[in-house]
Amino acid sequence: MSETLAQALARVGDPVQLLRDVDYPAFTFPVHPEFSNWRTESRSWNDSVALMDQSHHMTQLFLEGEDIVEVLSGIAVNTFSNFRPGVAKQLISVDPSGHVIGDGILFHLNHATAQGERVVLIGHHVLIDWVRFHAERSGKDIRYRLEGNSNMREGDPTFYRYELQGPHAHAVLEKLLGGPVPEVRFFHIADFSFAGTTVQGLRHGMAGQPGFEFFGPYAEGEGVRAALLEAGAEFGIERIGSKAYSVTPLESGWVPTPFPAIFGDDPLFAEYREWLPLARAGSIGGSLNGPVEDFLLTPFDLGLGRSVNFDHEFIGKEALQRIAGSPARRKATLIWDADDVAKITQSQLEPGTPAKYLEWPKARYGFYQFDDVQQDGRRVGVSTDAGYVAYDQLYLSLASIDVVVPDGARVEVLWGEEPNSGKSNVEPHRQVRIAATVAPRRTTTTPARPTATSSPESRRSPCSSSDERSEESKRGTTRFARSTNRAWARACPCSLSDERSEESKRRERLRGLGPVGRPGRFDSLRSLNEQGVGSRLSLFVERRAQRGVETGGTAPRAAPRGSSGPFRLASLAQRTGRGLAPVPVR
Repeated sequence: MSETLAQALARVGDPVQLLRDVDYPAFTFPVHPEFSNWRTESRSWNDSVALMDQSHHMTQLFLEGEDIVEVLSGIAVNTFSNFRPGVAKQLISVDPSGHVIGDGILFHLNHATAQGERVVLIGHHVLIDWVRFHAERSGKDIRYRLEGNSNMREGDPTFYRYELQGPHAHAVLEKLLGGPVPEVRFFHIADFSFAGTTVQGLRHGMAGQPGFEFFGPYAEGEGVRAALLEAGAEFGIERIGSKAYSVTPLESGWVPTPFPAIFGDDPLFAEYREWLPLARAGSIGGSLNGPVEDFLLTPFDLGLGRSVNFDHEFIGKEALQRIAGSPARRKATLIWDADDVAKITQSQLEPGTPAKYLEWPKARYGFYQFDDVQQDGRRVGVSTDAGYVAYDQLYLSLASIDVVVPDGARVEVLWGEEPNSGKSNVEPHRQVRIAATVAPRRTTTTPARPTATSSPESRRSPCSSSDERSEESKRGTTRFARSTNRAWARACPCSLSDERSEESKRRERLRGLGPVGRPGRFDSLRSLNEQGVGSRLSLFVERRAQRGVETGGTAPRAAPRGSSGPFRLASLAQRTGRGLAPVPVR
């Protein structure tokens, strides 16, 4: 019998030390790492169209029974008042103190599986295990069938899953369907007929781009994939390998593996730790090293606050009601300085102990990647998923930072472990500091010309008018903001004119966006421009604004008023008064 998490904790004592030294296996899935190269592939969902195979890396929990909603609503922050066939939702569970246990996508299928199931939860196993635990102990009419990912499962999965996404996704579908694409609301499921079969499609938006996640019986998958590739050939469709796919959370704004809040003193969690095998508890990688409480995050810390609904009773409700008025942290994107990233690579080529190896395109050496974020030597947050976004030519990470840290602030990410952990994938290394800038959540100001002086304090102070970075780093910053302002102008719903080129308008029509116009103002960017930082940040934010993604808020947002077509992101604020949450990439 395998060791349980409770048994392992009794042996080691500290949960952080236990999971820092756990050898959690790296999974290999039957998807090519690269079909062309990961740089071209990861640019494709921004400038053409991408096809991603999601059939193999996810865990699936198929549910049936009369009491599914009753059991799930008791452990989820989400409302179930709108849960019905043809609707999906991002299911989120928290502990009694309001800290996240995990999240996943809950589908209410239009068509039952061959086994008769109509509800399926998909994602990492963390939340799925929590749901299984409650299903088993509830005494209610809820039954499940667990289907592991292709690394853990023998035989084929129940469903194929293909994500079609990018500016030309609409045109590909029009060609495939031989006519107009039906309008489907965000996170709703529609039926499509092509490749000689009925295909279910979830209106989705991985990496902040419009598209659909198509799924159906696995035996039909090859025919569906062939049809998608044939229709997309003239639009430059790219198949996405596992390397490029790994960076999609960085562009969608979704933190894929928050540390699970399962180590509390509540008797329910003691029972859960007795139930849960250590092999499913995951591992910690990164520089953050302290009590387990330092790793815990609320939905508001992760930009998921809009999914919290107090219309029902659930574990953690009272705590979240207290937190909702004044969250301590917020989600942010950190743009890592190119010079410091380059120094990490350079350290691998010099005598002495190098910095922790920085993988490309995704830097992650623990199931839960948690790196310390500091300002003036004081911790102000945690950095999670990190990697290289080829489209923007930036190394960045998703973080949760103190709300008092403003957009444009200069911070430092501690990279590497001190002391080095006992995981086999951690080589001897030294810890280093990476300077980074907090990306503005959105901006519409035309950037000023950056200035360059040479004060050492400028690397840390968000208010400094000087900048000691290299000329190459400053040039990248300027490039960054120009694109941001162009894109936000395209997304602005309140302007009266449209000065873009015909080619730009054509591309936007393909994406299903609506009226556009001149940019407005964003005061905090003005101070950023004075530092010589704002223009690069503007480019990044602008590109995401064009796609409806906020770097420190939620993703995707609603499309501008007047938008139409199948890829219109109907405002959740209009539908439920609660807005949209970050889009998970499973």
